[in-house]
Amino acid sequence: MTKNFSAPPRRKFHLHMIALAALIGPNFGFANSFGSPVCEVNGLPLLPMANSVSSPVPTGWSLRTDKPYYLSNAPLEIRIGNIDPLKRVRGVLLWAKTTPQLQQAGSFLVGPGSMWQHIPPGNGIFCQQASISHMDASPKEQNTLVFSWTPPANDVDVLVRAFLIEDCRIPMGGCRGAQALTTALILGEAVFKDRFE
Repeated sequence: MTKNFSAPPRRKFHLHMIALAALIGPNFGFANSFGSPVCEVNGLPLLPMANSVSSPVPTGWSLRTDKPYYLSNAPLEIRIGNIDPLKRVRGVLLWAKTTPQLQQAGSFLVGPGSMWQHIPPGNGIFCQQASISHMDASPKEQNTLVFSWTPPANDVDVLVRAFLIEDCRIPMGGCRGAQALTTALILGEAVFKDRFE
């Protein structure tokens, strides 16, 4: 006679629910305070992050560069700013993809002691270092939202975009309803002919 050591159906159900909560919890709970779990965001609102979107919704955020093109393998400075210089952000997700192929493009620099990280932290293999995010949910002034991006070596158009959680000045790291998605910044490789641009 053999004994069946499998858990009773009710216990199995509870074990499955605990496992599901463990998988879902980090993405929709505390993990977002320490950086994005995804490479890019293409739509708003992100309901799993907040029960409601702030009203009025954050506006005025954009991406800025000194020039609308890039030079192959030459770092380019990309800044996130708002028309209101006093606005701050708590969360940042910045990414670059080729267009229209939508492949990860180039790499963002993360230096020692940086407040930014690749996704996932460390080597950034999943997003191939083409996405960068915050390391904590503290408020960040606009003068800290400056990123060095090294473009790809091949001649492609690149779409750069940012998803932001604007600082709503709620203590304890709230503000997840204050979601903003910048318009896309399209960069093309500079074209030179006879040493002239």
